[in-house]
Amino acid sequence: MYRFADDGGGILPVHFVGLESSGNLAFSAGQFSYTGNIANGRGQTLDEIQLIKDSNSGKMFSLMVAFEPTALEGFGIGANVLYDSIPNNPGVVGRDIGIEETIAGAHVYYTNDPLELIAEFQYITHKDRRDYNHGGAYAQIAYKFGQIKPYYRFDT
Repeated sequence: MYRFADDGGGILPVHFVGLESSGNLAFSAGQFSYTGNIANGRGQTLDEIQLIKDSNSGKMFSLMVAFEPTALEGFGIGANVLYDSIPNNPGVVGRDIGIEETIAGAHVYYTNDPLELIAEFQYITHKDRRDYNHGGAYAQIAYKFGQIKPYYRFDT
């Protein structure tokens, strides 16, 4: 799911240029964290990074929120959403119009030594003339023995 687009065809955008704001808010019940982005979105091809300007009139925006309750040290749960308008690519059959991309996901983790449990799911919708839906997920378990932390990860 997190491979680079130009190195094995990852399904999530991992490069963009723009503005990011993040922070934490502490409450007696726990800590709330957020990260928001407004950036140049994807280019006409998977590996095109739009540095100076966006090829279309819209910007990509995303938001991620998470909560770590005080009562459960090391536990967290969160969600994310991303929206982008991918420009058309007249040089590719079927890409004569742009694609609206929406990515929504959720994650949960427990990272309290020596145990580590992590799971994440992402759901992707591409709309042009039709809707195309994709998904990806992984789960990871690790256990620390002294300086060594073997892990197992399953992804789909």
